[in-house]
Amino acid sequence: MSQPCSGARLFEQHLGSTGLKTTSESHLICVESYLRRHHLNEIQHWNQMRTWGNAIIHAEVLALKGPESMMKTLRTLVVLLMALASATAFVQSDAQKLLEKFKSMVGTWEGKNTQDDAVVDTYRLAAGGTAVMSENKMGSEDMLSLFYVDGDHLLMTHFCPSGSQPRMRATISPDLKTVSFDFFDATNLPDSQKGHMSRAVYFFPDADHYSEEWTWMQDGKGTTFHFEMQRKK
Repeated sequence: MSQPCSGARLFEQHLGSTGLKTTSESHLICVESYLRRHHLNEIQHWNQMRTWGNAIIHAEVLALKGPESMMKTLRTLVVLLMALASATAFVQSDAQKLLEKFKSMVGTWEGKNTQDDAVVDTYRLAAGGTAVMSENKMGSEDMLSLFYVDGDHLLMTHFCPSGSQPRMRATISPDLKTVSFDFFDATNLPDSQKGHMSRAVYFFPDADHYSEEWTWMQDGKGTTFHFEMQRKK
């Protein structure tokens, strides 16, 4: 007879921590079978799965009433776990989708700021295609931004001429046309009151045009810089 492995044992351990005991080896094997049949990676998503602990315990208690109740409650539990796994996968794919959006920008873009100064942005792939690097040049000033996925988020690390490196986390608008990056920490920035970039917003009306708006924070006051860009043909 096959033996229950990691996923079922995790359920068993969690139930044990509540003072309940599992019914039998066959019950654990049944849990494992359901997980495998529905292609759930129980180890990868265990932290999220713990939030369903009450449902798991409820299923275990009802399972003590007999095989028929056990199968019904297991099916209910699997539906809940599948919904959780799907939600997690959606968040992860959303971050990857955002990175793909910036990958599609590889090349040179030209534009102007609100003072009519010329601006050039160059995008290129980095680290084997796992990141996108943007170099922004405006006169003698040069800024560098690196976009990459961290778990279920798209992050940007911005290398500023001021010497700090703010990190920002992306959110996307419901219409998928606006990506906003908001500051959450920085390196080489011992005092948050010192000048640093705190926000960047990208708006994509079509494949050959976009705008970006940066917010510089200093002493609690923000100043914005706006660029209108188009793809160089």
